[in-house]
Amino acid sequence: MAFDHVMVDLETLGTLPGSVILSIGAVLFDPTKPVEECLGKEFYCVVSRKDSLAHGLTTSQDTLDWWMKQPPEARQVLADARSDEKADTLQDALGMLSQFILPSHKVWSNGANFDQPLLDVAYSKIEQSIPWKYYNSRCHRTIMGLHPNAKALMPKNTCAHNALEDAKTQAKHLVIVANALGLKL
Repeated sequence: MAFDHVMVDLETLGTLPGSVILSIGAVLFDPTKPVEECLGKEFYCVVSRKDSLAHGLTTSQDTLDWWMKQPPEARQVLADARSDEKADTLQDALGMLSQFILPSHKVWSNGANFDQPLLDVAYSKIEQSIPWKYYNSRCHRTIMGLHPNAKALMPKNTCAHNALEDAKTQAKHLVIVANALGLKL
């Protein structure tokens, strides 16, 4: 089997579809490989906050307050999203993600009601469709709920609230838990 699964993670300025996306992280993975070898090609980009707002995406004060309580290395994405040199337009960011994710990929995220619905709205704001087939959407949190002690199996994350690092940690966690449950993804 090839790397036909993708774990996607977003850092955002809200928790509802239509919220500003600060960064997108994604990693290809192969759940048939040992966890040490399961990760493949990576994708990461920072999205312009100004451009996202111009496309009608919104922010939440509760989420902004939450960000202010995070470590400085996690909050760096806030500054990067305000930088014309470090941030891509929403159109460019989603265009690059569309080149990374194939229609046949199984696209995973941590929660059926977060990352993918936010991406769906963002794609609609730029008048494009999501690059994967709707029936290939998958939920990491659902698989975790099948294991009585899934949280204890979580690998160490080197930089929490970094979209790419979170995606890589979630992909490894999914592989570990699926193996423990005897699931073939």
